[in-house]
Amino acid sequence: MVHFYNLRGVCEYNIKEAKYGFNLKSFPSGNLAGNGLWFKTGILAYNLIMYLKRIIMGGVYKNKEMGSIRYQVISIAGKLVSHGGNKLKLCCSVDMFKKMEQWRTECLTL
Repeated sequence: MVHFYNLRGVCEYNIKEAKYGFNLKSFPSGNLAGNGLWFKTGILAYNLIMYLKRIIMGGVYKNKEMGSIRYQVISIAGKLVSHGGNKLKLCCSVDMFKKMEQWRTECLTL
């Protein structure tokens, strides 16, 4: 019985993460088709981030909420420089750059 109740708590946590982490708590319009597209896009983004969190990122980021990942990873400032080939310059620490490079190579091997 306790195991069943714990699974229920995990399910409720995932719903909360989708609602508040991806702004799915309210719909943008009164149009049913538009709201359906909004919700489907949000759930697709949720599933992709959960996959990246659990399979690619792992470690410390495995149990982080979307707000933390958005603040620590997604909102890193960058600049695309095209002198002698395209390069992306990131404004982050060396450790974060190494992690991002590792995540990139893992994504390429999928």
